[in-house]
Amino acid sequence: MTVRTEAGAVADAYLTAFRTGDAEIFAGLFDAQGTFTYVGEDGAVQGTAPVSDLLGKWAERSDPGTAVSRVGVHAADDSLAVVELDFDQGTLAFRDVLVVARVEDTWKIVSKVSRLRTG
Repeated sequence: MTVRTEAGAVADAYLTAFRTGDAEIFAGLFDAQGTFTYVGEDGAVQGTAPVSDLLGKWAERSDPGTAVSRVGVHAADDSLAVVELDFDQGTLAFRDVLVVARVEDTWKIVSKVSRLRTG
């Protein structure tokens, strides 16, 4: 499989976890050292945390009615890719950028950056 296919499969599993609220799927997708960064509407970094601190919260906030579109999957090399996803929950819209890497022969999300979208 290609890097784009592998990273796309991780993104699809991430979307399944988001829609179903399955914390086990979330946990299996992220590297144990993975990080999350939130960028506010003003473009300033609002905070960074270990993903392990947030998996349960993300699962609780799942919404099967959320409109999601995959903006793109970009292969950086044979073991690293960036995936962009747009989410629209009615009054809240945001973009997630996932850095996906081959870690010990398994594709994992090593970083997630979210930014609220306006307009």
